Amino acid sequence: FLLTGAVAAQLFHRAQEPQLTAERRAREAERLTAMAAESLAAPTAADAVGAVARVLRAEMPVRSVQLYAVEDPQRDPALVAPAADEDGGAVDPMLMHSAIREGRTMVLERNGSVYAALPGTGLASQLIGARSAVAAIIPLHIRDRPIGVLWIAEPEGLSFDPGEAEFAEGLARHAALALERMRLAREAEHVAGLIEADRLKDAFIASVSHDLRTPLTTIRALASEMRDA
Repeated sequence: FLLTGAVAAQLFHRAQEPQLTAERRAREAERLTAMAAESLAAPTAADAVGAVARVLRAEMPVRSVQLYAVEDPQRDPALVAPAADEDGGAVDPMLMHSAIREGRTMVLERNGSVYAALPGTGLASQLIGARSAVAAIIPLHIRDRPIGVLWIAEPEGLSFDPGEAEFAEGLARHAALALERMRLAREAEHVAGLIEADRLKDAFIASVSHDLRTPLTTIRALASEMRDA
């Protein structure tokens, strides 16, 4: 009876696993959809980035989340969405530059050492069960172009199960899209400023031309009279 009960319990557990996995994926899809809707409904691109950062902080099993934007490859990434507390720690700009340049996730160990993930490896392979890791610097890309950096930290140790790590990768992709929207909004503002400056230049030239045309006409008339005289 004990053997039969154990086998039945094991079979029941295996039968439940697909359902639990489907339910977890459905919840993750709902949360990703809610985050996408919240970011799209934000009045400005900066508000959208802030909304994504709040969702990252709420959904990830970490204490600190920060988003940095790469505005100029020669300068340090700019902090655009902090969602951290006093235990989050500071981010080393040199490590961020290394992560961006090499396209690798940088993982900080509890003992202070740093190692870089292999090229092409996902976030999940670095965070599953990584109790010795306390922080990670994750480069964000759009079409192989660096757009920003995601910093996550947990003093008690980063430890993600496979589902959480896969969900974190989806959140990171949404963060990259939010940063890209902010970059495009800034470019649009810059282009609008150039168009307005060009319009003002044309108006100024037209005004000066009009102001000069009147005395030139008078001078030409007087010169013609003097020539005839």
